[in-house]
Amino acid sequence: MGPVCIYASGGGDTRLVDLAEDLPARVAALSLRYAQMRDTLAALSSQVAEVEDQVAACFETRAASSAGRAAELRAHAEEARQYAIVERERSARYARPDPGQTA
Repeated sequence: MGPVCIYASGGGDTRLVDLAEDLPARVAALSLRYAQMRDTLAALSSQVAEVEDQVAACFETRAASSAGRAAELRAHAEEARQYAIVERERSARYARPDPGQTA
């Protein structure tokens, strides 16, 4: 039985592709893209956590100067801090482990 081939098309180009030859290169390219996307998601989650910390600080500042709404504003600050914790956990999940670590 000969090599398994498929027709691949993209950008108007249709060609016969030998999966046995093309597969390792495609897997490598997809693995690299996956790693890049994980890095991006980790960085974004970390930035969201930082913003949520800033939001919490703003609510705390407002609570200190607004006796009538202090409890409500502190509750909003706590909610922002909890969201920051969630985002830091998400960032840690997306981050790639160090090469010396086992997954």
